[in-house]
Amino acid sequence: MIKELHYWILASRDSELQTTTEYEFEDKQNPYKVFNTLMIPGRYTNSNNIIKKTYTIHFEVDQSIDKVQITENTYRYNSQGYPISKNDSETYVYY
Repeated sequence: MIKELHYWILASRDSELQTTTEYEFEDKQNPYKVFNTLMIPGRYTNSNNIIKKTYTIHFEVDQSIDKVQITENTYRYNSQGYPISKNDSETYVYY
């Protein structure tokens, strides 16, 4: 999945786009893929790891809230192409 759209269904039964999330991936193996039966988009359903997520709000919000929020991730990998760390703050250990 590379794009996720969330709509509100209005009383008039019209739909109104609320948020969009777009994902960018690298070409290494995603260790969370084994959990894809949970059907949670993004982290568990893609073969590769998310390196950038862009969340866009399509409705009016307080000026202190960014309507476009970008999260970027960096990874270090083992010789099999699996991540061993993410953003130098998470560590992955395989047994």
